[in-house]
Parts: sequence; C-alpha cells; structure tokens
Amino acid sequence: MLRELVDPNKVDLLTKPSISDMRVIGTNNHVLAFDNLSGISPQFSDAICKIATGDNQAVRKLYTTNDEMTISIKKPCLMNGIDEIAKRGDLVSRSVKLPLRKIKTRKTEKKVWADFTADAPSIFGALLDGLAWSIQAMPHTQVDDLTRMADFCRLSTAASGAYGWFEGEFMKVYKDNIRNTHVDSLESSTFASGIVKMFERESNFYGRPIELLERLEDKCYVSEKVIRSQRWPTTAKGVVNYLDRLQESLEIVGIYYEKSKDRTNKTFVTISKHNQRATEYEFEAEDDDFDDSHIDLKSFKDKF
Repeated sequence: MLRELVDPNKVDLLTKPSISDMRVIGTNNHVLAFDNLSGISPQFSDAICKIATGDNQAVRKLYTTNDEMTISIKKPCLMNGIDEIAKRGDLVSRSVKLPLRKIKTRKTEKKVWADFTADAPSIFGALLDGLAWSIQAMPHTQVDDLTRMADFCRLSTAASGAYGWFEGEFMKVYKDNIRNTHVDSLESSTFASGIVKMFERESNFYGRPIELLERLEDKCYVSEKVIRSQRWPTTAKGVVNYLDRLQESLEIVGIYYEKSKDRTNKTFVTISKHNQRATEYEFEAEDDDFDDSHIDLKSFKDKF
C-alpha cells in the first residue's frame, strides 16, 4: 500500500533477489519493497545501504569490449519480516523501524483494498502538504546534532508545521527509534550479547583481540553451544571486525571501544564503560579556560 501511493507497479512486492540482480531492480523501480524476509545476509545488507544513500556502478556495455556505462541508484527501500532484519550498525543508522501490532479484526483482501482506495487521495494529499511545507521551510530550518541521515532529518524537521509537531519532536522520536533498533541488533548478535554480559560485571578491558575472545569464553559470558557455532569468531581479525561493526550500537548502551597499535604494529583493543574520548575533550576544554592574565608576556619574550 505504501508503494502504491508513489510507485504503483504490477509487481508490488519483491522477494529477496541475488546481489547481482539488485542493480536491475534498483534501476527499474522507484521504491524497492521486499516482503516476508527471514533475515538478510551481510552482502544484502550492504547492498541496501548503498541503494538507500546512493550507489554508482560502472559496468561493461553489452556487446562491447572496452566501453562502459555508469548506473546511479538512490531509492527508498521497504522491508518487512518477523525476524530481526537490521542487525548491522550501518543499516540500523539508515533505517526507521516500525513494529506492527498483531491484527485482531480481519477483513477480506477486497474490503481492505476498497478502504485503502477510498482513503488514498487523502493520504497522498497529506504527504504532499508535508513536502510543500518542508520545501518552503527548509531554508530557515536548523537542526542540531544531526545523525547519519542528515538531509532526511532536516527535511522531516522542516515539515513539522504541516503535521502539528512541536519543535524538536521529530528528532527526539527519530533518535529514540534508532536507539531501540541498535539495542535490538545487539540482542540478535551472540558476540554482542557476550560483550554486554561481560560489562554487566566488569568495567574495562585492555589487551589483544584474542585475549578478549579468551575472556569471553573462559568467564562463561557465552555458552559452549555459541562458541562451537560457525558464526563465533576464532581469530583476532574476526574479533576486530565484529567490534568495528558493533561500535555504534555498543555506544548506545554505554560501552565504548577503541583499537590501537603498538610499536610492533600489534593490534590492541580498549573497551570500557567510560568514554575516554569525552574525557580527553573535557581535559582540553579545561586547558582552554586556563587563566594566564598574571603572566607578563612582554618580559618573558625579552628574556629570550
């Protein structure tokens, strides 16, 4: 129904295609609507991220050897499913998650579509009212603390007057939505769940990635069944890859991660409940407020 408002198509809902077919689907559809997904692969998640915020691909022209053509895709995507779909931080930060309530009173498909067809002009008109208001208000709209989808935040905030939203109401609700989705993504990851459980008892960790893996396993922060599963990392590189992906989501629940290298180029990770970067910023701010009025700079320069 959402797609029907702006991109009516005989094939209204799509099944999960192969990654190579995403280019064709993105070129020939304005809205990509995928139905009844039972989880998605990392490759599919990456493809959706690129399509949502813009993807440019250079491919070889058919029947040629050296000629190429450029395909630019930037389309809104709709996905639904019972399982948790957005598990990776980059997709979470590009998404708006809408939990749907269980249907209690059912109608026939014919009745549902008849009701929607009757209401569609009013719904579409309301969307156009918001768009027109937003375009008019955009030059005067200022949004502090923008998220990754900065243009979307500004466009939606500018439409507040059309829908009777209070100042800052959209950003508050939108950030709450992202936060809740980050928490759901952590709960759907066995490695992330182990990190969260570890920091319910501990306050910090510093060491090699493989030492973190041993800590998680030895302290029983994860079950033996999870450790034996194929998705559980077994190398230092695998641990770092997980932490890099989970960094934004972990910060939502107050767990901060940084990685560094020593003089021998060995990787070390620091994980704590205390934001070290914020502390460094506050320390620098204190230095800026240092009172140097008692120092005679002229006499100091004369000595040297």
